[in-house]
Amino acid sequence: MNTNPNRLSTIDGETLMGKPLQPLNFVVDTLISQGLHILAGSPKVGKSWLALWLAVTVAKGEPVWGLPVKRGTTLYLCLEDSQLRVQNRLFDVTEDAPPNVHFCTESRILSDGLTEQLEQFLREHPDTSIISSNDPGDYLRQHLCKRLPGSVCAEAAGRCSWNCCPADSPSA
Repeated sequence: MNTNPNRLSTIDGETLMGKPLQPLNFVVDTLISQGLHILAGSPKVGKSWLALWLAVTVAKGEPVWGLPVKRGTTLYLCLEDSQLRVQNRLFDVTEDAPPNVHFCTESRILSDGLTEQLEQFLREHPDTSIISSNDPGDYLRQHLCKRLPGSVCAEAAGRCSWNCCPADSPSA
């Protein structure tokens, strides 16, 4: 164990090659593995449309850009949208939405029960393969932004729109 904070924690090649490691679990083969992924881009370039299409496509078990997928339940937290907007977009994306694609337009925030809501959803749907969310502002502002300053909350101009990142504050 490395007790010196100034020393890099390394592993030599021989040890690494002999270490049994589990392969990545891919939802979309070679493209989207299990874990956290951030889809970032300028406003109005289609991030929400992509998240919606991906949720439907994975729930159906259809290939994504020619790549095989692990079919499963999907949850799209579309917290900036109404059910009417999601329905209209859904009609544009597919003719037949499967019953294992779920949409949520209202939830608690992370500091007030969102984690418990997501855990309950996963208990009810153990085959869940993707949970996606369109920028739930309170979540980013209160949690991710302060943990990953200047990256997660940064917009196209490279500045935090909430001025909560030290590098982006007006005095910096």
